[in-house]
Amino acid sequence: MTDTAKSPFERRVFGTGSILFKEGADGDEAFLIESGKVEIAMRGRNERRVALGVLGRGELVGEMALISGGPRIASAVALTDVSVIVIPRSDFEGRIAAMDPVMSRVLQTLTRKLQVLSEQHVDEVVKIR
Repeated sequence: MTDTAKSPFERRVFGTGSILFKEGADGDEAFLIESGKVEIAMRGRNERRVALGVLGRGELVGEMALISGGPRIASAVALTDVSVIVIPRSDFEGRIAAMDPVMSRVLQTLTRKLQVLSEQHVDEVVKIR
C-alpha cells in the first residue's frame, strides 16, 4: 500500500476532555487509538465514578458494546488529544460473522463475563471508598 492509498476507515480526532462515548449509550462504533490517551470509567451503584484504566496507541476501545449488542458499560474520555480510526458496527459485525461460529460464541461469552467482572469490580471499589 502506498502513502497515497486511502484507508476504508474514517479517522477522527478528539480534543483533551472530549467524550468518545458515554456509559449507557448505544454502541455503533469502536475506535482504534492511533495516538493519545483515553480513560475508561464506570459508575457504581451509588453513581460514584470509578476509573478502570487508561488506553493508548494501538488499543481498541468501544468494542464490547459491538460484540455484546448491548449498551456501553463504561464511558471513554480523551485525557490528551486523541486520534482514532473509527470502526463502524456494520464492518465490525461483518468481521465477527466471518469468524468460525465457535470462536464467535467464545468471544461473546468472554465479553459478557468481562462486563460482569467490571461491574463487580466497580461496586467493590465504591464500597471501599
